[in-house]
Amino acid sequence: FLLLPLYTSLLSTSQFGRISLVNSVSGLLLIFFLFGTQSVISRLYFEYKDNEEKLKRFLGTVFLSKLIWNVCLAGLLLLGRSYIFPIIGKGVDFYPFMLIALGVSFFSSIFRLYQVLQQTQQEGSKYVYMQVAYLILNNGISVLLLVVFNMKDTGIILGTLISEILMFVYTLFKLRKKISFVIDKDILKEGWAFSWPIFLDALFGWCLGSINKLILNNLVSVDIVGIYTIGFTIAGVINMGTVALNRSYTPWFFSRMKKENNDNRNILRFSEFIIFVYSIAALALSLFGREVVTLFIQKSYGSAWMVIPFLSFGYVFYGLYFFFLNIFNYQKRAVKYIPLYTLLSALINVALNYILIPHFGMAGSACASLISMFLLSLFTYFGSKKFINLGYSYKRMFLLIFIPFLLSC
Repeated sequence: FLLLPLYTSLLSTSQFGRISLVNSVSGLLLIFFLFGTQSVISRLYFEYKDNEEKLKRFLGTVFLSKLIWNVCLAGLLLLGRSYIFPIIGKGVDFYPFMLIALGVSFFSSIFRLYQVLQQTQQEGSKYVYMQVAYLILNNGISVLLLVVFNMKDTGIILGTLISEILMFVYTLFKLRKKISFVIDKDILKEGWAFSWPIFLDALFGWCLGSINKLILNNLVSVDIVGIYTIGFTIAGVINMGTVALNRSYTPWFFSRMKKENNDNRNILRFSEFIIFVYSIAALALSLFGREVVTLFIQKSYGSAWMVIPFLSFGYVFYGLYFFFLNIFNYQKRAVKYIPLYTLLSALINVALNYILIPHFGMAGSACASLISMFLLSLFTYFGSKKFINLGYSYKRMFLLIFIPFLLSC
């Protein structure tokens, strides 16, 4: 985010758009490499945490099976590269761009799982240190390759790959004493039953946001993708906040739900307060987004401010969705229903993109995201009540979002 002025001054809109497309493809591949395992750790960890030997066996099964899965999946993707990548990365060469995207998703999956483990164990300080180290490595190497070696868009994504490899090696080093080098078939079976609905939810969730860039590339141009990505990145500050908070909130929520005579009022008050904070942050971004783009971003990207209000408040609705999602994750028998809601919302998003983009361009795509994320939160709210009714008032939480959104228009 802070490097946008530098990137936009040295990269054309088409080059920046190509970086965005590569990152979108990498995000899609990462979903397949992870295959929902992050939720397996955050949920099943509590079943084994009181027995050190069983915990090591559990973690060993998770990480070793993931390494084997990654190798097999990467091999399949390489064999089918002539058929797969022209579809998901139209107009972008496999070498070096799509190959780097494949490498990034391969190595980052293990690092992401380790970060989930840290958050599940509530090791907040260690998680922050690793995240800061990763950001310094990623941005530092990318800037070096861009500014000193003048590698343009190739340098940016190559810097990400190098940093992911370094964090992958560090993760393996840290895991060596925390796991048993064994794969337990029973644990693997339990994890599989829990992970595939989360995988589908993540896949359809990707279709709620990142697929917009691919559709814009297909219907308009890669230059528009570059401009859209500026607004997408600025609004993404809200998304970063919601995702980070949810990762820390989930273990707390599970621990509260396990307590006898749990008072749900603390959960409800906290949820409403956080939604209010999200909305105020989105309002601030929306009101000052045009000034930020004008002051710090090159003129060729000037229209990016148009998408910021729609995407910012779309991410607030996505943050609201997380609160209802945790109810499904807590109830094992409910997990299988999550993909149904995300699939429906994703289909609506894709359809709206194809309807609105020809008339309104990238603003239509951003509006499609806002509508689909609102519907996702609404669908999961009603669905969660069938399993656990904590007493959420969707009307009150909706107004906490809708009123600031009106003020941003």
